[in-house]
Amino acid sequence: MALAMNLNNFRKEIDNIDDEILALFIKRMKAVKEIADFKKANNLPVLNSGREDDIINRLCLNSDDNMKEYIKKLFSTIFDISRIYQNDILKSNKR
Repeated sequence: MALAMNLNNFRKEIDNIDDEILALFIKRMKAVKEIADFKKANNLPVLNSGREDDIINRLCLNSDDNMKEYIKKLFSTIFDISRIYQNDILKSNKR
């Protein structure tokens, strides 16, 4: 029974963290939209791979070595989603 209680506590903690991640993801995507609007108005391309590499390198710099590959995968996925969203905005007639 004690093990189940600990597992439930861990799961509640994960649920809380997931809620925080979701809120931050929504906040990030709002910023991505602003960037897409700027790029659309100024006829700039979506992809800036140098910037993405710089961000991943910065984030990995102060992380544990065993987490670096996971950080790279996570942020590569976030960047992919952000580019898809920006491309959708650039293709639309809406601003």
